[in-house]
Amino acid sequence: MSTIKDSKLAKIGHEEVSWASRQMQVLEEIKNEFSSTKPLNGLSIGACMHVTKETANLMLTLKEAGANVALCASNPLSTKDSVAAYLVENDVEVHAVHGVSNEEFFKHLNSVLDTKPDITMDDGADLVTLLLTDRSDIPIMGSIAAGGLIETFSDISENLDLSEIFKNKDVFALTVNGDSMIDACIAHGDMVLMEPIKDSYSLRNGMIVSAMVPGLGTTLKY
Repeated sequence: MSTIKDSKLAKIGHEEVSWASRQMQVLEEIKNEFSSTKPLNGLSIGACMHVTKETANLMLTLKEAGANVALCASNPLSTKDSVAAYLVENDVEVHAVHGVSNEEFFKHLNSVLDTKPDITMDDGADLVTLLLTDRSDIPIMGSIAAGGLIETFSDISENLDLSEIFKNKDVFALTVNGDSMIDACIAHGDMVLMEPIKDSYSLRNGMIVSAMVPGLGTTLKY
């Protein structure tokens, strides 16, 4: 169930989104390809972005790729109610109303997280921050060096509640020390979610792993 201002605005939204699509030819070509290949089939995507005609075309592309998409506004003041109405008409779940209160803003964030997304898209980190705080329960086991070697500890310092997303998985979190993984968009102070592997044969080039060197400590490598 979506949360929008007025479904009757969908006709105006259609005109706005159609105009934008004519200016976004590369995305339109990707959308046409995805309509047949369905690379995201069965996945759920939770997005927190500016609800504009440009974003609408991205959401429709993801939908065409087979994903179930839920969208909320990263900034209520930029929300186009007509675009939100058009997206809902096209089977995209939307929780966005122009100019809502801070309380309603967080309700919309939670509504997107209630869809239990496999993938998140976040302009401003409000969605991810909520996911890793009020909506969390994964043990933070300590810290890990990015690149270099440091001693690590297994004391649980706090919990992140993501049990519904990672149900039946032995997942834990580590805080990153250092910036050597910045090319992989992992910065100092970020938290990384770790899942133990059964054996090293499942590792492949390009994977990001936590490697332990006996007697020295662990490091984040790829």
